[in-house]
Amino acid sequence: MTAYESLLWERITLRLQAEVAAGHALIGPHRDDLEILLDGREIRVYGSSGQQRSTLLLLDLAAISLYNLASNDHPVFIIDDVDAELDERRIRRLLEYLENRTQTFITTSKRSHVEGFLSRANVYEIEDGKVLSSNSKSDAVAATFSILSQVSE
Repeated sequence: MTAYESLLWERITLRLQAEVAAGHALIGPHRDDLEILLDGREIRVYGSSGQQRSTLLLLDLAAISLYNLASNDHPVFIIDDVDAELDERRIRRLLEYLENRTQTFITTSKRSHVEGFLSRANVYEIEDGKVLSSNSKSDAVAATFSILSQVSE
């Protein structure tokens, strides 16, 4: 057991009754703060919204890589409004990276972002809560992506 694991075990044991009373974990790695710097400045404070979103995506991609090393399963990766902070080039690179690594669900308002993946993805166009069109494949294993495209008015 590492020193960090020993410390966590000791603190969990000491706080067990308080955690049961609170109904949730009071300590653990999920409670740690992570500081990410860009050019020596904290990205959470000084980074643009695009830089912040890209940073979070990179952390997710790192977790996916670790998961893929340890497991033969493909984790589910969900990203809403993929084009909110990412340009088309970054979206394409993200989707290319995720292919065959995850079961990916994304939403976008721009069909152009997914046109290169139409032959290997389930794409659903939705307007006013109704499915307008679908290229859904019968063989779920063949499709890596499911893409929801909200039609803009």
